[in-house]
Amino acid sequence: MAVGDQKWESMLARQSQTLDKAVTEYRTRYSLDPPDGFDEWFHYAKSKNVKLVDEYDMLMSSLVPLRQLGPVELRRRTELLDRAPVDINSIRIGGNGKLELVHFLGRTERTKGLMTMLEPVQHLLAKRNWKEFDVVVNELAESRVIGGEWHTDALDQATGGDLVGRKLSDEVWEKHEFGDRSLIDSVMIACGPDSIFTKAKPGFDVHETQSNETEIETHRFEDQNWLDDMDICSHPELPRMHRHRLVSMTNPPMPPPPKGSKPLKMTILGADAQNRLMSAPVTKDIYNEQFTNITFVAIDRSNCYYFECNDLGTYFKFEKKKPLSEVWRWKMAIDIDGWGYSARWRALIASKSMALKTTIYHEWYTERMVPWVHFVPISPKMNELHDVLGYFLGGGEEAPLIVPHDEQAKQIAAAGSKWAAEHMRNEDMTVYVYRLMLEMNRLYNGEGEIYKHPSS
Repeated sequence: MAVGDQKWESMLARQSQTLDKAVTEYRTRYSLDPPDGFDEWFHYAKSKNVKLVDEYDMLMSSLVPLRQLGPVELRRRTELLDRAPVDINSIRIGGNGKLELVHFLGRTERTKGLMTMLEPVQHLLAKRNWKEFDVVVNELAESRVIGGEWHTDALDQATGGDLVGRKLSDEVWEKHEFGDRSLIDSVMIACGPDSIFTKAKPGFDVHETQSNETEIETHRFEDQNWLDDMDICSHPELPRMHRHRLVSMTNPPMPPPPKGSKPLKMTILGADAQNRLMSAPVTKDIYNEQFTNITFVAIDRSNCYYFECNDLGTYFKFEKKKPLSEVWRWKMAIDIDGWGYSARWRALIASKSMALKTTIYHEWYTERMVPWVHFVPISPKMNELHDVLGYFLGGGEEAPLIVPHDEQAKQIAAAGSKWAAEHMRNEDMTVYVYRLMLEMNRLYNGEGEIYKHPSS
């Protein structure tokens, strides 16, 4: 935790306070000149008290493949994707600065949400007088772009006739429709034939998610890099490491084991009163009963053709749905991916509960948080979950020498809440997507779209 505090303080201290410094930092990090409009973006960010003005490494990294295509090919591909099936929309940027929804079928809430975030800077975008370009928006929470060699070949071979058909969109987009190929099949396509994921040919069976380990792996959890396990192409086991596993890890086995079976044991890692790390064996069900309250809630029957709905209650614990505010009564709250990324993180980290997070998604704020300062990271495998509980909540009645560390938990909870209040505001999101539009303009209109600094 002390190392994390130093990292966070260093990140805050190194942020550019002047435009000149920001330009120099940009060139140093990315070996590029800043994009056109960078000066107005910087001054707007400072006027809104945005503190992390230099932390865009993840954004810039994600744009590298698009930059390699060049403007002509990028516009061609965007035109193709504009003809994709429902729940893919486009916003037109540039010209007189008007934000225009130009292609939409199905839902529009995420597209309109992006437009709402850009509205405060629409007048600044209008001043740039850029050549128009379209930004394609996925309306679903799930990932949609398949990627990989198949995706590239489909786009390379596309002709005008593909624009009105569905064949191209079938190859490029994951539709998430009943009767279509499985999501695992699409991931195998995206990862490629030589990936660990594809070679393993993973499947998903709700029964296989049961966590009946007799010994759960322990970790020196502070030594983990929480981003290491996000690459699904290297982890074919991840389709089984989801909410189903979390529920089964923290509840008695279902269906119940045969009468007379030995109770499941696990070893938890924690610390004693002198904060010295130690481990101890505990009975899984007894420990969970003392410290966890994680279940599924009511099933949405409209989705039952995706799942074994009639069977789920046999294998997983269900309770009545409760309001999110009920979570605030607990010392800890865990955030986990659902259909796609989790939309609950802002509420959870802003609460006074200590927030735990497990995900495979890199989001706009990921590089701006520091693990063990603002939240506690949990790997997608979740093997270290009970170690985290052991350290902060203690070993319970079976391991009394492992003591709770309430003050450390309160410190992280307070830091997380403060971080959300200062760095996850609507203003921070607007500044982020404003910066994204500057970068998108250069991608679509050429590398000549740069900020011409007076010292150049």
